[in-house]
Amino acid sequence: MRLTCLSRLSSLVPVFLLLWVAPAAATSPGATLRETPLQQKPFSDAAVVATLPAKTDLEVLGRQGGWLKVLAKGKEGLVRMLHVRASVATGQASVGTQVQGVATLATGRAGKGNIVATSGIRGLSDEELKAAKPNPTEFKKLDGFAVSDEEAKQYAARVKAEAREVPYLPPPAEPDRGPPGGATREDQP
Repeated sequence: MRLTCLSRLSSLVPVFLLLWVAPAAATSPGATLRETPLQQKPFSDAAVVATLPAKTDLEVLGRQGGWLKVLAKGKEGLVRMLHVRASVATGQASVGTQVQGVATLATGRAGKGNIVATSGIRGLSDEELKAAKPNPTEFKKLDGFAVSDEEAKQYAARVKAEAREVPYLPPPAEPDRGPPGGATREDQP
């Protein structure tokens, strides 16, 4: 009896695993909020595969930092996460779905478990930070963005910027470390 029960349970394990993993592999529909480039890599200067007009239906395949891997118009690429609205395809949204979408937006809750979603971008993962390497070439590019004092003044005059005096922050308070040598008041005569 005990062996039969265990063999039945062991035969169900693959089914449970399949049911658990399958939703994670599923895609989700969405649409672009504005005209946005579909890019080969998750960088603003990456090669553009196509330009997607606003309200283009797409399938979200995954996420990389602040970018979404998507399939749109038969092409796969990456778009900025903030340029996509996750929902049913734009041509298929019912009034009920639209109301639910507004409620989801208002409460920040989405999905079957009503998990709270945030609109912020988390940026780099721990693994990406640990694997990060300095890039001297990119660092040198920063010099190309520098301007002289005269160029800065000309720009400020052109945009009618006003000079403001911004005081420095006060220095941080020194932590209380006690008297030198670690003696306490009780130790002193």
